[in-house]
Amino acid sequence: MPRCWWMGRIARCAMLCTAIAAAIALTASARAGSINIVSNQQYASFGASSFAGTLDYQTASPWSTTGVLTVTLTNTCDIDHGGWITGFVFGINSADMDASATLVDAPAPSHPFHNLGFAAADIYEGGAALNGDFFIPDDQTFGIGVGETGTFTFNITALDAGMLTVLDFLDPTDPYNFLVRFSGFLDNCSGPDFVPGMMVVVPLPAPFALGAVALAGMILAGARGRRRDAAEPTA
Repeated sequence: MPRCWWMGRIARCAMLCTAIAAAIALTASARAGSINIVSNQQYASFGASSFAGTLDYQTASPWSTTGVLTVTLTNTCDIDHGGWITGFVFGINSADMDASATLVDAPAPSHPFHNLGFAAADIYEGGAALNGDFFIPDDQTFGIGVGETGTFTFNITALDAGMLTVLDFLDPTDPYNFLVRFSGFLDNCSGPDFVPGMMVVVPLPAPFALGAVALAGMILAGARGRRRDAAEPTA
């Protein structure tokens, strides 16, 4: 067969492999260890309190037994409603029954959050609350106030910590896997208000969409080339 035929096939294969690699890389970057979250009013106790924030999970390798979870929460309640974020809890979707989360950094000194203690620890693997008490009195008037943001860092320990993803701390199938507690309201809203979190779903980034289009174009071009080559007479 002519040499140009083989060179054309090699060139098309190279372009196809490049497009596939680019698509895989873009997919991996889109699945990074950080997500945006907001309050899920549908499953809240009263639905009057709200928050927004991020979850970020990092681990050294797939074989690591430790990881770092960073939780950022902003109190987005209406100013007339008021209310303070006084604690939050989360589960760890791990195969290790002894998986745990230890608070190593929290807002201070005006917000004395401590590692999750007693009662809630029987249901959730991690969390933080004022003085470590997720069920503090309802008239609490300090914590993360309206418009304020708190950042919390946890060390995660589990035999499969390296295999966990950020969604293992905010299970989309369980609306109560991540729960924020509000207290100390200014209006007549009964308290406390327990508000679950949910992931913010965003469209695919433009580079990923362009990569998918390019990949489809390469595949179609390869198919057309094969049909053309099959139609060419052999030497």
